[in-house]
Amino acid sequence: MIKKKLAAVLLVCILTFAFIGCDKTPEQEPPPAGGIATAPDFSAHAGDDLVVGGYIGNARRYAGYASNAGKAEYRALYAQYAKEAGLNTIFGLRLAQIAKPSYVEEILDACEQNNVKMMLSMQGLTYPNDVADYVGNSESSPAFLGYDFWDEPGASQYAALEKQMAVFKQDHPDKNAFVNLLPSYATWGLGGQLQAQTYSEYVQKFTETCPSVSQVCLDHYPLIGDMAADVAISSQLSEDWLSDMEENANAAKAAGKDFWCYTQGMAYGNRRVPESAADLTFQNYVSMCFGVKGLIYFCLDTPGEEGDPGEFSGMVYGMIDRDGNKTVIHDYAAAANAQLKSFGYVYKQFAWEDVMAVSGSEDGDNIAFENLDSPLRSSEHFTASANHDTLIGTFTHAQKGLRGYMVVPYVDPHLNHAGTDFMYPDTQVTLTFKSKQVLVYGNGESKVVEIPNGMYTATLRPGQGQFIVPFD
Repeated sequence: MIKKKLAAVLLVCILTFAFIGCDKTPEQEPPPAGGIATAPDFSAHAGDDLVVGGYIGNARRYAGYASNAGKAEYRALYAQYAKEAGLNTIFGLRLAQIAKPSYVEEILDACEQNNVKMMLSMQGLTYPNDVADYVGNSESSPAFLGYDFWDEPGASQYAALEKQMAVFKQDHPDKNAFVNLLPSYATWGLGGQLQAQTYSEYVQKFTETCPSVSQVCLDHYPLIGDMAADVAISSQLSEDWLSDMEENANAAKAAGKDFWCYTQGMAYGNRRVPESAADLTFQNYVSMCFGVKGLIYFCLDTPGEEGDPGEFSGMVYGMIDRDGNKTVIHDYAAAANAQLKSFGYVYKQFAWEDVMAVSGSEDGDNIAFENLDSPLRSSEHFTASANHDTLIGTFTHAQKGLRGYMVVPYVDPHLNHAGTDFMYPDTQVTLTFKSKQVLVYGNGESKVVEIPNGMYTATLRPGQGQFIVPFD
């Protein structure tokens, strides 16, 4: 009897120990690395950067002709300066202005040495008739990206451009056939620059007439202001900038092509000078809200000659001045492009869907927002609010089943420039997701933020932005 009692007691102890040792609910397990769920990993795409280019405004000076301080060594120096600014592509080298294939070949050799691509400009020439006399052997260079067939054509030119591009794409299916379109502030009407009755007609006719073009590209320079010497004394944003972006982004999406656009990197006419890197990041991030995969700065060099009549006369300068020296805008671009490089390869993996314009609770009417034709009004995937006007680009990643959001305050960085008396307050943007974590890219860094209640708030100064990927 005593043995049976001891055996029973021992059995109870064993069962009790076993029960206690196994009593762990999932909540008591240590969380996996990274929190509730492991953050998505995009490291395999590092180095697959956005196209970040600079436009050449004076091809003869670049080629080393005796124009002001033109030097033969510019043919190597410009590619080096482009690389130092964080550019990976050069645009706008007009072959008709150089007319020496040997110079072009030297330029592309320098580009190859600096890991920079070159989009040669065929403007004023005809493909393939003029290749031998103006291009030489440059098409075989690893730095050759393709041809810029025309900068800012009118609609009546589309058919002729398509004829050339179709032949080029047959000859070089892996190269780019590029055309840059006019903005809506060009003159309308059949006798105007657009050669179309409406801007929408101008853009839609392009994608319909030119199926061989590789991208849809727009230049709309939004920083308007008065200048005193080389200092901006006033500033406002172009009211039609966003509607132009929307028109071209939707046309590119419908045609199954990437959307590229230009970034204003200098003063000219009634456009003000960029005052800091924030002026460049602001434009880049707004463009990214519309899904751009290529950004081109106007300009890498400085167009025209000092003293010439026209919009490029006087104290204007790009990243490189007329004497071949780097300017402060070169420094701004290097800083802005370092930001792009830190997350552009992640952003590039997502497909653009739409853009939402969030009116700030502390702001009045925004004509640029009102000019948008069909922005996203609401979403089943998120809600958003902000104290100042904010743009949110929405994206999807089909392979990973993720969504992404490009967020940028729509606030002119001039309002927060050190030279102004008033410092604009930060923008607080709150987004509510169905997820419990977000992967946030911004300010050159990435981080995982846990959001147990699904709410994430970004605090952003003018010119700042974030790319946000909810997950769990």
